[in-house]
Amino acid sequence: LHANNIDAFIRAQEVSLIMFYANWCGHCRELAPEFTRAASLVADMDLPATVRLAKFDDGDESNSPYGARAPEKFNFTSYPSFMFIRNGKHEGFYGADGAREIAAQVAARVKGEDIERAVGEVIFQMRPMMYRPDVGDDVVADLEPETFDDKVLQDYEGNNRVWVIEFYSDKCPICGSLKPEVVKASGNLRKEKGETVKLAAVNSRAFHMLAKRFGVTSYPWIMSIYAGRKLGDMAGLSGAESIENYAKSMHKKHWKKKPQWAKTMPDWPAPDGGDAPGGDGRIADNATGSWREVLGRRT
Repeated sequence: LHANNIDAFIRAQEVSLIMFYANWCGHCRELAPEFTRAASLVADMDLPATVRLAKFDDGDESNSPYGARAPEKFNFTSYPSFMFIRNGKHEGFYGADGAREIAAQVAARVKGEDIERAVGEVIFQMRPMMYRPDVGDDVVADLEPETFDDKVLQDYEGNNRVWVIEFYSDKCPICGSLKPEVVKASGNLRKEKGETVKLAAVNSRAFHMLAKRFGVTSYPWIMSIYAGRKLGDMAGLSGAESIENYAKSMHKKHWKKKPQWAKTMPDWPAPDGGDAPGGDGRIADNATGSWREVLGRRT
């Protein structure tokens, strides 16, 4: 779209989703292929209204006179920004992280369904793992809800270990920059503590209920479990050394040759109020600033 045809386009569509971007914006360029793929996914859906996806280069000087960012127009301040428009009325469209997520949100809006639940179910199905593609489970185990209890909470041979678990989001830049620190900490702890300390990770964005089960409300977030019980949350996360110090302190305080295992499992959150996978119980994204700055503010 451009300044001379955007209004006519909007008037002609029953429902549309417009991506406002700038040609110099790196994140916009990264997201553009996903947005294009989302358009194909939406086109193949059986929806009660016709939906068109389009893009508008607000960074192009020839489009500047249109004033898309103005409060009386679409009132946005950053790129990319998305506007969902139905019968000429627009509203913000957030969480456009990938093709399937965009398509799921569009479908939910058109059908009048719960948006958070619909998008969450797609993420749950996709299961994006930050560590699993290139880090072995013997280094950092990327955990899933179906097997979490059996691996972490059950009493079995080889599980007399302190579990140090990072809750992350695959879309959190801070979490991504912390990944090599977690891997480094794992290697150092294995040299010093052997199999009695184990580092693991959980994608809070995909597995909301698992995060909520242990009181995790943001990411990155590190906690520990031993003998079927949560020991506590880590404060002062600032890199590999801080993770190692936390793990060693938990090991020193709690590890025993013959531990007394918890007789009951931690409760799962009730599946109402939007807390099921993809529900409203989403984890806050504290991804503003460097990871050291953000973690310092949080702790």
